[in-house]
This record gives sequence, C-alpha cells and structure tokens, in this order.
Amino acid sequence: MAKNYGRSIGLEMKDFKYIDSTVDIKSEDSEWGNIKTGLYEPPEYIVKLLLLGVIKLVNLGPYTNKVYWRTQFSYRGHYFLIRDYKFGSWTIEGEHKNPEAIKLASEIESKIGKASLMLDKILKPAINDQIKKDDFYIHNEYYTLYNIFRFYRNKIKVVLKERDKMKAPVWDSGSAREFGSALTEYMNKHGRYGSEISNYSFALIAAFFSLQEFLFNVFYAFQNEGKGLLPFIKKYGWKEKFKDVYGPVYKGEIKQLHDGLLQLRNDFRNPLSHGLTNETRVLVVLGGTLVPLSIEYLSKGPQYDILLIKDEEAKQIIDRFDSMLKYISKTDPFRFYMLYLRGGFTIPATQKELAKIKAEMTDYKNFKMYVVRRAEYESDRMNRDI
Repeated sequence: MAKNYGRSIGLEMKDFKYIDSTVDIKSEDSEWGNIKTGLYEPPEYIVKLLLLGVIKLVNLGPYTNKVYWRTQFSYRGHYFLIRDYKFGSWTIEGEHKNPEAIKLASEIESKIGKASLMLDKILKPAINDQIKKDDFYIHNEYYTLYNIFRFYRNKIKVVLKERDKMKAPVWDSGSAREFGSALTEYMNKHGRYGSEISNYSFALIAAFFSLQEFLFNVFYAFQNEGKGLLPFIKKYGWKEKFKDVYGPVYKGEIKQLHDGLLQLRNDFRNPLSHGLTNETRVLVVLGGTLVPLSIEYLSKGPQYDILLIKDEEAKQIIDRFDSMLKYISKTDPFRFYMLYLRGGFTIPATQKELAKIKAEMTDYKNFKMYVVRRAEYESDRMNRDI
C-alpha cells in the first residue's frame, strides 16, 4: 500500500524540477514576489516533509528569524520558491505579475495538497504506533471550551436579571383596553425571557460537560503520567472517569458535587442528547386520550413542557457548575493542573514530559511563576522572536 502511494506521489510531483542552491532564480528583469501566502492547507509540516524529504528539493535554510526553511524549483518552465512562515503557514513566491505564473501557482498548491494526502496515509501507521506507546500530545482546548461555557452562563444571568426586574401591570381605574395591552406585552416579554433562559441553559449544559470531559482527560494524564490515556479517553463513561480522576478524594464535598452533576446529566444532558425521547415520553391512547406509559414518570425528574428548563432550575444548574469549577481551582493537585491549562500549553502523554512538569508542582506560587515564564517563552517562539 505504501509503495503504491509512493508511486502516486512521484507521478503527482513529476513536474517539480530540482534547482541547485547556487542558481539565482530571481533574475533582474523578473517581477518577483508573493503569489500565494498565508496557506495552511495542507499544514506546513507535511509540505516541508513532502518537498525536502520525499522529492528531495534543495533546502536553502532559514531566511530571517521568521522563515525556517525555503526551497526553489522550476515548474513547467517557470521558477518558484516555497517557504514557511510563523504560525505554521507557507507561501509560494514567483513572478507575481505574470498571469501564467499566477495560474501555475494555484496548480502547484493543488498538487501539493493531493500529494500530501497520499503522504499522510503513508505516515499514519507509524504515527499510530507512537500513539499506542503513549508518545503523543493532546491539544489544549481549555479556553475554547471554557469560553463557550462562560458565554452561555453570562447570557442566562443577564436574562434572569432582566426577568427579575419585570413588574406586572396593575389595573386601577384606567382603561381596560390599555391594561389588557400592557398585560399582553408583559406576558409576551416574560415568556420570551423564559424561552431564552431555557434555550441558553441547554447550551450551557452541553458546554459544561464537554469542558468536563476535557478536564477528565488532562487530570488523568497528570495523575497517571500518561499511561493508558488513550483507552481512558475512548472507552470510559462519565461515571467511571469521574471516579477514576477524583477517586482518591471521592467523599465529602466532591461526592456531593458528583451527585448533583449526575442528576443534571440524567435530567437534562442525557435526554437532550437523545432527542428528549425515552420511555417517559411515550404516549398511548387510553379512553380516547393520549396518556403516558405510567403516571410514576410524572413525578420523576423534570417534565419537558413549553419551557424545558425553568428559572430556578437554571439558577441551580449554574450554581452546580460554578461549584465544581471552584472546587478544582482551589484543591490540590487539580489547581496545579488548571494553572497549567490556563498557560495554554499542549498536554503531553509521555511519562518523561509529564514527570518533568509535575516536578515543578511543589509550591503553587512558584508554579505560577513557572507558567508565566513558560507562556512568555512559548509566545516568543510562536512569533519566531527567538
């Protein structure tokens, strides 16, 4: 299979002709510049591997601290240069005022894209072997997920505040028509606010439990120094993950938090994930009327009528989510892990890397300084200022 892909790559890239580094492709009479820039697909790493490692074009080396590699070649009678740039992008340079060169640059981009997909299939087995050995990293999605959670949380709090400020009109000796109009406007607005609270609450629930799944994976990685992280991510259910991560302290406050969150999952998150359809929502005809399978369901959990989540339930949901996040932000060792996540760093699954980071987690104040210094370094490195 790999040999077939290798042959296909060769056919796809056959018009990319090697040019030695001693050749100056920027002739004095040519209009040279960027033709296509800010390219991210395919990603820069595989473009570099394809051009320099597979078809063996010349590596001209770095050019300023923003460019780490460059290569030049001819393609169908025209010279081109491809280089990387910061943030993982790449650029095609050439005769940027020549219509034919501009057209060929798009063709070059397309061929690199097709050949990169083939190269990716060749690389995948080796990469999978690395992952099976717990030799991988996971993206830090903390801010992405937390910002979604915070967005819906703030929306609910704003609408709750607006709804609490509403005052129903009182009929005195005025016009009945005016009172009726004011009452209708009040009821419509009150109902609209209720609907917004309910809708935002369901979005908040989905956002929180997504964030929590991510935190489970990170906490497990640190606690077990990466061992068995992939099976943990793929196979464990929510209850198992919660107890595995918080097992050593699974009593008292964390037990209460668990039970509260489990109730929210059962009452709202799980039904929402299954279209609000389960045996409690099954109706049968009895005496010419649609009735539930059993009246016992009417006293178990919320009943999803016009408003799926009511005001008091929304306040309770926010309180439970906030309590859980507050707990992990004040309790060892989780507050160290949260500090690391807020630094924006990727999370290693390798024992050596995790052990090195955990060795810094002896004093909270000192670890905070470590995170600040490392964040500054990572920022400089990403911007290629160092």
